[in-house]
Amino acid sequence: MDAPKQEKRDAASHNSQSGYTDDEFEFLKAVEKWRRENRIQFPTWVQILNVAKSLGYRKPEHVTESDCIVQDAEQTPNTQAAKEPSLFD
Repeated sequence: MDAPKQEKRDAASHNSQSGYTDDEFEFLKAVEKWRRENRIQFPTWVQILNVAKSLGYRKPEHVTESDCIVQDAEQTPNTQAAKEPSLFD
């Protein structure tokens, strides 16, 4: 079987079963592609940010760090996980 076709099938199957949104899955695939192309197992946060920017991400000027934390917790489907304390709190 052709490798890209198999990869596409695997990705579609994983996306439907994983609970990721289309945007989240697109981001995960972009990071994996970048890692393979650059042969880097553990990218830095700067490298991850560059991948996000390559997909069109731009931080709105009016958003603060605390806005991002609250918004992320509200959008998390697993509310139990969102309520658990972080090591960085």
